[in-house]
Amino acid sequence: MWKRFRLFLGIYAGLTLVISAGFLGRNDLQQLKMLVVVDEAEWRATNEKNGIVELPFVIELKSFTIEEYPSGKPKSFTSDITVYTPNGEKKEAQIKVNKPLTVSGWKIYQHSYDKTFGNLSRYSVFKIVKDPWLPVVYTGFFLIFAGTFYLLFLRFRFKTLKIRKITIVSLMGIFLFSCLIANVWFSPLRMRSLMPALQSIWFIPHVSMYILAYSLLSVAVIYAIFLLIKKNNTEKLLQYMVFYDDLVYTGTVFLTSGILIGAVWAKDVWGHYWSWDPKETWAAITWLAFMFCIHFRHFKHEKIKPALLLLFFSYLLLQICWFGVKYLPFLQEGSVHIYRNTGIYPTLL
Repeated sequence: MWKRFRLFLGIYAGLTLVISAGFLGRNDLQQLKMLVVVDEAEWRATNEKNGIVELPFVIELKSFTIEEYPSGKPKSFTSDITVYTPNGEKKEAQIKVNKPLTVSGWKIYQHSYDKTFGNLSRYSVFKIVKDPWLPVVYTGFFLIFAGTFYLLFLRFRFKTLKIRKITIVSLMGIFLFSCLIANVWFSPLRMRSLMPALQSIWFIPHVSMYILAYSLLSVAVIYAIFLLIKKNNTEKLLQYMVFYDDLVYTGTVFLTSGILIGAVWAKDVWGHYWSWDPKETWAAITWLAFMFCIHFRHFKHEKIKPALLLLFFSYLLLQICWFGVKYLPFLQEGSVHIYRNTGIYPTLL
């Protein structure tokens, strides 16, 4: 039994680190908001309880500007600032969405502005975050990714059927090529209206990983239907299940990559890697479901029909994550993943 569990040690260790850091570090995490008026300096911020916190640096706002697309939609929000530190250092910088500034262990994010006046706003609102446990969290992310990738590596390393490897690699290549073509084809349209929160180096990797994951897991479900319909003896079905496992394992690796990339991206744009947003919550539920599929196949290898039915259930959860958050009103409430109109935090506008 231990030999079976040790294959998942990287994933277990990573989850333990992330959960522990989130729980133990919640008292050390500081998330503040600071409103700075143009041509004025500020060193005080407010916490979640509206208490005043004095920071070890001063921010002077030189200007706040909004760059727009020809369509009139916001392209970027920029605060030109000067930061003064206690040791006499003076730093000129620009803060944009997706481009925070690090000062004395704090990260300064472009958060909001006076929406009534828009580009004529006389102040800028910054989100200022200090998270000393972040290195532990990122170590956990790395272990989760390494653990899932290790499972896939072992599967392809020690199996002898080359046709399976060729098929999986071909499927991945086709889907990746399709993503690249779609990105090139729609790039002019996308760049004319891409809101500031989505202008990030993480955009294409995050979306591509999810497209690959959804595609491979969709193929796995279709293949599962074929296995349920096709009448074969148990020994024959076990042979067919080898390719099924390849699809589920590979799709789950891409699903894991998409979630982790999304968490890092969220930290860059919003100052937190996880907020239990409806989309994030369902993504976590979906990932756990597919990980349970892998665990079930690993420990109950001979139980084929329950494994196939479990895949259908997991795929249903994936559909809720994929479409439900966008179309179900009760899931849209408060989700920062539903992009409406314009703004830094589109669902709040």
